[in-house]
Amino acid sequence: MDGIRDLRLLLASRHPLIVARMDDETRFMSFARRAADLCGYPVWTWSVTLGLARDGNASQVDTQEPKKALAFVRQLQAPGVFVFHDLRPHLEDPVVVRHLKEFALAERIGQTILITGPDATVPPALEGLALPWTLEPPARDEVEPLVRSTIGDLTQRGLAVALTEANVQEMVTACLGLTLPEIERLILRQAIDDQKLDAADVEGIARAKAELPTTGFSTWFRRRPTSMPSAASMSSSGGSGCARVGSRLRRRTSGSSPPGAS
Repeated sequence: MDGIRDLRLLLASRHPLIVARMDDETRFMSFARRAADLCGYPVWTWSVTLGLARDGNASQVDTQEPKKALAFVRQLQAPGVFVFHDLRPHLEDPVVVRHLKEFALAERIGQTILITGPDATVPPALEGLALPWTLEPPARDEVEPLVRSTIGDLTQRGLAVALTEANVQEMVTACLGLTLPEIERLILRQAIDDQKLDAADVEGIARAKAELPTTGFSTWFRRRPTSMPSAASMSSSGGSGCARVGSRLRRRTSGSSPPGAS
């Protein structure tokens, strides 16, 4: 995939600081781990709740505070990709900024800090030191298997699915540009709205996608009128497992990996 190749090239080119837009954490981390693995670098992940941990290991003691986690990273000599989730609010701390600047200026071979957030804008404090990067949206070869497996789950749970192969391809096209979790939620929502999935829902997905630039998916999802089926009607249609479908889809996404990652 281009995303893996591009990120691998950035890591191999010794860019010490990368500010990355992250719309889908599971997918982003799958790509980051694959790119790092191709370079032979281990991945470390930091969050304010868990602290800093190398993949497959427990969190380092007392690293929930970003300045302590960064101080730990700066002591390491070995290569590594260090993913710091949601670090931007902590850039108000001059100690955090100083750690990042000194890390970048040291330019240690094989060491890169990835700062994730809702956009790839480089904060003013890191201009000239950090590189912006955005993982492209899922391509058709990622979207189509997800659409088909979601349709298959709904069919297995007893919902009425009336889609031709052309409808499925149109649905895949309509979903391009969305994140994988958005696609799953949107298809499930369309099915729950009228307890079926047909060509009209393909148009519904396209309309919902058109609203995204101004409202955002989560806002649309909360405000959209919902005609939730009753327990009796879901039972009669064999669709009482809709909630279980949603749970099943979320579990499947949490273990997803980019194409070609195996």
